Amino acid sequence: MGTETERLQREIKRLIKQLGWSQKRFARELLAMTDEGDCATEDEVGQYEERVKKHLSRSATKPELLQRYLHQLQQHDAFDDLKVVVPYFVPTEGFNMEFVKGMQAISMKLDE
Repeated sequence: MGTETERLQREIKRLIKQLGWSQKRFARELLAMTDEGDCATEDEVGQYEERVKKHLSRSATKPELLQRYLHQLQQHDAFDDLKVVVPYFVPTEGFNMEFVKGMQAISMKLDE
């Protein structure tokens, strides 16, 4: 099943593979979506590529950072071409936490 970090890393890698991108291309696209991307030097772009590549492989990467990468990827124009539906869970007050956690566990197993 894996940790939340591992699950997010797998999901991001799966989506960038579907786009036909390398991890370096993914990093360049992420950087281009930021304000820093407009004025980054080649060295800075290379450093950013390596940093993102490491984030996609290290188990110590924070899930929050990977969630941000995933969100940015979903906002990219090329993502629309994938015709992928991104599920979004909105908790309802009527569900108890045990039920929600059980449903999340089932969802994670289906993702594998």
